[in-house]
Parts: sequence; structure tokens; C-alpha cells
Amino acid sequence: MKSERIKNASPGSYFPREVTLLAGTDNPTAEVLEPFSPEAIAFLDDFSKTLRRDRRARQDAEVMALAFWCRRAHLIALKNRHGLAPGRMGRGKIFHLAPANVPMMFVYTWAIGLLAGNAGIVRISERTLQREAVQDVLRVFRELFSQEENVAIRERTSLISYARSDAVTEQILAGCRGRVLWGGDETIHHMQQIPMPENAVELTFPDRVSLAVISGEALEKADQETLQNLVHRFYNDTYVMDQNGCSSPQTVIWLKKTEEFNEASCPGNFPGDTIITKSGSETIRDKWWSLLAQEAEREYGMDGFRAARKLEKAAVSAMQTDETVSIRRYCGNELYVLRLPVLPQDLALYKGGFGLFFETEAEDIEQIFRSFSPRIQTVVCIGLDPAEQAAAAAQQKAAGALRFVEAGQALQMDTVWDGIDLIETLSR
Repeated sequence: MKSERIKNASPGSYFPREVTLLAGTDNPTAEVLEPFSPEAIAFLDDFSKTLRRDRRARQDAEVMALAFWCRRAHLIALKNRHGLAPGRMGRGKIFHLAPANVPMMFVYTWAIGLLAGNAGIVRISERTLQREAVQDVLRVFRELFSQEENVAIRERTSLISYARSDAVTEQILAGCRGRVLWGGDETIHHMQQIPMPENAVELTFPDRVSLAVISGEALEKADQETLQNLVHRFYNDTYVMDQNGCSSPQTVIWLKKTEEFNEASCPGNFPGDTIITKSGSETIRDKWWSLLAQEAEREYGMDGFRAARKLEKAAVSAMQTDETVSIRRYCGNELYVLRLPVLPQDLALYKGGFGLFFETEAEDIEQIFRSFSPRIQTVVCIGLDPAEQAAAAAQQKAAGALRFVEAGQALQMDTVWDGIDLIETLSR
């Protein structure tokens, strides 16, 4: 879909001429608001309602998740949770570098900056703009900004695009009171070399890897409806964004039960879709993966690119792993499971995508904690209580593991991310 753009920066614009304005203003105000201001909440709630009414936008699951996040009830709940003292205000203009691999993050990072009381300048990559859903969201922004009652928010919003240029970025940053950087380690390191005014704040969110821990014993006790619901939630945590989100699980760790793991359920490479144990019955692990593959077959838009990338990732991972591994394939190309015979020393080294998962097992939760590194972000707990696991990890002084959540909550954006209170940091 061809990207619709408003104009290049005009005389008197805050931005250099190389910048293209996608929505909002080319001369953002430095005037601040209080955190969770009535203006910000009202606009975001209207934005949510407009997205949900839009025929095209509501066809995309990520857009609908964004709309749900922006509704008034959720924003008021966030406000009450933060409980900020009166007199707190935003900082001014905040520059946001949105990641290309999470299409809707450009809205989340802008919205959180706005809720903290700031004007937001968000650079959106050309790769992100190729997504049809992104164009739909930008269209809704432009529609709302054309309305007189939204002038205050339009003056605090600049959604822009420009080719990589340190000179352009430095010129934009010269008038900013902070920057929020999302992206790969190299990108963030490079951006940190570009100067900002003194006393400007900086938040960085580099590469992270996430995983899931499953109690097979708990799943065996679940009825079919409960099990399918858990699979559906896990599908949303992973396939919806091709496992590209830093909080999407890449590795699944099964907690061992009393009996030994049945090796018959892990045959060699690509044996087919039906896995039979020595007893002739399907294990809970096989059932889990089979149900996930079936959901992917119904819902996931598998194409040649995704299939090729998944196969490439599987082959490279198998060659780079020291131990002998086995790969199982379900529903054709919908799901590959690469089994690691032992729990790795560093779980952050394993990253799948497009329906490629790593699978291993652990004697107990403490053994898993010892495999954590500072690069582990989210742990999806299935059949386990997230709060209990978070407390146990803290007691064990486990590295990383900044979030413990239930299935279906891995991709939910929060105003506290990677252990950082974004509202407090972006206000003063």
C-alpha cells in the first residue's frame, strides 16, 4: 500500500526539509501538560473508539489490541496505579525512535509520552510504513487531527519519516528534552552517540528475548476448553507478530514430572505431524503443539517468505547448537519445534520466529532461573502463578526476567517496561 504523506517540512517548520510529516504538526509545542491530563485521556479514548468503528482497521488484531489499550477505563486504571502527586508535569518535546519489527509501537511510545505530559516526535521507519495496518492507523490520526477539538493534541504530535541521517536527527534532538529509543543493540548504541541538550532524559529498550514455562502436570488436569483457550492465548503472544516482539516467547521449557521424559515423543527430523509415544497415546506436550499448529493453520498467514525464513532459522540453529537436536514439524510449515536435549546455560541465545520454537525441560523452576541472563525479558507462565514465580526469581536473585505474565499477556504494553516507570521518568 502506498504511504500517504502530508508534506515535507516547510519554511518555519521545526524539522529539516528532509523530514516528511505523516500526521500531526511540523511545529510541535514545548508547552507541557500534567500526567494523564484530561485532554490526553479524551483524545486517546476517541482514538480508540474511532479505530474500533473503522471497517479496515478492525480487521487487524494488533490494531484492535491498541484500541483496547487506549480506552478511557484502561487509562484511568493506569493513572490510579501510578498515583502521581499533584504538581508533576511533562518535560517538553520527546523524540521517539520506533522499532520496525513491532508495527504499532510508534503509537504506544507516543501515547505513553503524551500521558506523561509531553509533545511527541516519532520517527517511523519506511519498513513500518509498508504495513497496511500502519497506514490505516495514520489515516485515523489525520482524521482526528482535522477536528477542531483535537488541536491541543495535534500541537503535541509529530509523526514523521526520513532517511537515516545523523545530522537530521541531531537537529531535531537539539530542541528535545528527552529521547526514547526502541530497537536493536547496534541501532541504539549508534543513536546514543548523537548529542542531546544537557539534562535531557534518555530511555533505551534494546534487544531482549522471552520464553514460556509450562507445567505439563497442570495442563493434563485441564479440560479441553481450558487447554484450547491457553493455546489461543499463547498463539496471540507469538504468531500475531511473527515472534518479532521482544516479549514473544522463543523457547518453551517444560517442568519435569516424576516420570522420565518419553524420548519416543521426540523422533528425528520432520517425521510428520502425528507423534505417538511408546504407549500409543499422545503426550500433553504433543497435544499442546498440535493444537497450536491447528490454530496457526486456521489463522496465520503463512507465505513463502515466512516459510523460507523459518526453515533457514531452524537449519542454522540446528548447526550452531553443540548438542544433538531433533526437529518436529506440525501441519506442514505452520510449526517447527526444535528440541534441545538439555537446558541451555543461556536461554537468551535462542531465538526463533514465524512459528519456530525451541523446546527443552527442567527439573524445577530454580534450574530455569540459573539459565537466565540480563537479556531475558518476559516469562510467560502456563499452569503456574506468575506472581509466585516472580517472587521466587527475586529470592534467587535471577538475572533478567523483568516480567512474569499469564498466557495472552506477553505483548500487552505497559507504562512500566523493562522495570522502568516511563511516566515517572518522562515527567518531572
